[in-house]
Amino acid sequence: MLSPWTSPSEIPPVRVLRVWLDSPLTLGHILLLHDMASPVVTGKPFSHGDLAVAVAVCSAPSTRVARAGVRHRLFSALVWLWARRCSAMDMQGEAERFGRWFAAQCDGPHYVEQERPSGAKPRQISAPWYISLRAMAVGELGMSVAETDSMPVRTLRQMTAALAEVRGVATIQSESSRRFVDRVLEWEAERERVEK
Repeated sequence: MLSPWTSPSEIPPVRVLRVWLDSPLTLGHILLLHDMASPVVTGKPFSHGDLAVAVAVCSAPSTRVARAGVRHRLFSALVWLWARRCSAMDMQGEAERFGRWFAAQCDGPHYVEQERPSGAKPRQISAPWYISLRAMAVGELGMSVAETDSMPVRTLRQMTAALAEVRGVATIQSESSRRFVDRVLEWEAERERVEK
């Protein structure tokens, strides 16, 4: 398991659908997939075609030129042909490999917000996580929109977590406490399944 402070460039490259994903995933990639209404960024189940599109987007630089290429009318036809060519592959295995790489690229330190004064209700955030991350980077860290788009997601998560810790509004969880909380949540979910 990677440390939450591991640099995105240290995440091993992975080969999915015969393409190497060896560059860090940037916020620009995430936003481009969001613009394309890809279920990959929301964590919803995705089809083989969605996987092919996500791999095509994540394997290229997330520059303005790449955004224009994705919007070209031939892009969907080329991705369809490529996905069809890869259809004999173990798509479940390919999707799992991509999912592990994507999760590692988007991961970072987890933190718990400090308790609020009594009676204060926790804030409910309705914005998607990647939009909130961009807003924090621009508003709190003083970065430009272009800088946030070209920065690896993992690095942005590390920076915003460190800022919350420095300001005293959050405590970063250790890996062991995070694993413990995850285990407890799994046990509770299992207990609920058994009780039903």
